[in-house]
Amino acid sequence: MKIKELLNGITGELTSFINERTITVRITSQKLLKILEKQHLPEVTNLDVKIINERIIISGMQKRLLLNINFRIELIPVQSVKRIIYFDILNMKPINQEWMKRRLFNKPNLLSYENKKVALNLNEIDQIKSMPIGNIKKIKVKEDKLLVSLGI
Repeated sequence: MKIKELLNGITGELTSFINERTITVRITSQKLLKILEKQHLPEVTNLDVKIINERIIISGMQKRLLLNINFRIELIPVQSVKRIIYFDILNMKPINQEWMKRRLFNKPNLLSYENKKVALNLNEIDQIKSMPIGNIKKIKVKEDKLLVSLGI
């Protein structure tokens, strides 16, 4: 009986130890900018990404018919599922239009926009794609980085 209790205790401690171990990947604003630029947004120019006050700020110019519309979008991570981060749009200027959000964020595999949330699939980012196991355990926006902790 004592051996079984001892083994259960060791197994519990080992499981707890494994669950607490994570690898943190730092994604800078420059890396996020490169990711967005790879999405082939021909109607978007002057694209820029900054991380300020724990918010990811995407700005640029969107061409719509004959107009050039400067935009600024503030995102904050709110949830993660497996290797996908979901962001709420806190603020969008000058206009908060669904067509603009869909045009910017509906890019198959990497970005999607649905239910008023922007989803970023980290499996499409080389730094994370190279790690075959682990899901997001923690997300933090700090200074000029999006810190993503992956673990089992």
